[in-house]
Amino acid sequence: MAEQLLQGFPFDRLDTPAGEVIESGMPPAPSPATLPGDPVESLKAAHRKLGLRITARTPACNWDGEHMDLAMAVSGLKALEGGGLAAPS
Repeated sequence: MAEQLLQGFPFDRLDTPAGEVIESGMPPAPSPATLPGDPVESLKAAHRKLGLRITARTPACNWDGEHMDLAMAVSGLKALEGGGLAAPS
C-alpha cells in the first residue's frame, strides 16, 4: 500500500510510523560537486572576468509604481520584429 502511494517520489529508504521499512530500489544519489577552496571568491573572480559588477543594489527595482504605457510597449515590440513603429493611438 505505502509503495503505491510513494510511486514517483524519490527516496532511498522510508521508515513508516508502524515500523515498516520500505526500500526504493533506486541507486544512491551522486556525490555533490567539488567546490574550489573559496567558492565565494571563485564566483567573484568569474564575475570580474565576465565584466559583471554585482553589488547590493543589483537586485533593486527601478520601477516607481506607474502604469505601463501599453502603446509604447507594442510599438517597441513591433520595432524589434522589423515592423516599424506603430501609430500612436
